[in-house]
Amino acid sequence: GKTTTARVLAKSLNCKKGPTLEPCNQCSACEEIAAGASIDVLEIDAASNTGVDNVRQVIIETVSLTPSRDRYKIFIIDEVHMLSGGAFNALLKTLEEPPAHVLFVLATTEVHKIPPTIFSRCQRFRFRPVSVDLIVRTLQKVAEAENIEAEPRAVELLAKAAGGGLRDALSLLDQANALASGKIKRETVLDLVGVLPEEFLIDLSRALLEKDARKLWKHLQVLYGEGYESVRIGRDLRDALQRAYLFKLKVAESLENPWREMTEPHSAESFSFILRQLNRALDEMRWSEQPQMILELCLFGLLEAAYDLKDWVERLERLEKSGPLKTAENSPSVAVPGRGGLDADDAPAKAGAGPAAVKPDDDVLWKKILNRARSVKPALASYLENAHLSQVPNSPDWTVRFGNQFQLKGSERSAPWIAQALKELTGQEKAVRFVLDASLEVLHGTEEVPASTAGREGAEIGAEDPVAKDPDVKKVMEFFPGKIHKDKSGSAE
Repeated sequence: GKTTTARVLAKSLNCKKGPTLEPCNQCSACEEIAAGASIDVLEIDAASNTGVDNVRQVIIETVSLTPSRDRYKIFIIDEVHMLSGGAFNALLKTLEEPPAHVLFVLATTEVHKIPPTIFSRCQRFRFRPVSVDLIVRTLQKVAEAENIEAEPRAVELLAKAAGGGLRDALSLLDQANALASGKIKRETVLDLVGVLPEEFLIDLSRALLEKDARKLWKHLQVLYGEGYESVRIGRDLRDALQRAYLFKLKVAESLENPWREMTEPHSAESFSFILRQLNRALDEMRWSEQPQMILELCLFGLLEAAYDLKDWVERLERLEKSGPLKTAENSPSVAVPGRGGLDADDAPAKAGAGPAAVKPDDDVLWKKILNRARSVKPALASYLENAHLSQVPNSPDWTVRFGNQFQLKGSERSAPWIAQALKELTGQEKAVRFVLDASLEVLHGTEEVPASTAGREGAEIGAEDPVAKDPDVKKVMEFFPGKIHKDKSGSAE
């Protein structure tokens, strides 16, 4: 309706009785504009006239000429976003200082493609979609005038399929009348627009909400057999569940049965999650060679997802109200099981010679940290594998003990990540302190010296040695703390 509205505007300006809000449609100017024959109202299709030469010939060279008869010379440029960059630049000068008798009407469906230099010099009018109720009333009025019989539900389907466009709705009504033999029925419109029947959508939604994989697969096979495409199935299912979602949010006033009964046990959060997943799948289906597979992965994945967060929150609240949880302060201390071939009883008992007692909560907590690190920071997980977490009552820090300097240094950069992970798991915001504990190195063992290098160590190289001052050697020593020795051949290693 953009070009039609532009013609109405041209009539209002050039009408014999104008400028007026209601053109007479009887004078020669109105009749010629309606027929597209007015020499003072030029319509340009920018989709087929995109270049600079077209703009120069049609607009720039004629814009200075006064109207031959009418009040204004009006240029209607349809699909203006199709103009090239050079054409926009050529048009810009005229738009900056247009003659008093010239008016430009730019029509487009993609306003974001208009350059800001052009856009800033225009008045903008956004066209809103026509409501479904208004389209229904208009179609019923047209049907009565043309002696066309149509079921109310068929007219409603036509209005929804028009997508807010009254012209498209009238075209669909004309097609449905030609397709139907007599009265236009709902089934005729369904075949025409390719929308899934309501009963199919209800069966599909019920199987999805009840998490019944067998029924879901059965209904999908029926739809495939009827010739419905995967994109159409996903889109119509999303639209149907969106109505249920708006009803659960109490935004929509009503929802017809059986949708109301089917959605009653489920929360708005459940529908929100399902709609997000369907939107994501539809976006992937646009570029995929296997849209059917993407639809099935989405639907069957929803059967496995725990998206009812409300139920989980209620369960957690019940657990919190049932009583205080066991804390590290009132739980007994146990010794860490021995590792690296040593039992706990074999570990040295005196302070500083063996690992400190670790509370069970600390041990479980550290295992959770390790599992997180393995999934997102594998390198850090290798450093933390043989470390231990301990917490002292009333201490402001978490203490992580390492058996060797190499693992401690490798973990220092990730101390903020470890502190954040501990905060998410415990709710306690504390700093993380790294401590070197030689007893852990005894527990976990040390790597054996390879046979190829055994017995080759010589004198240690001092800091003043040229080898130690080498920039590459310094860089290696920053990442791998250790000592440099000369082997028996005299070369450094």
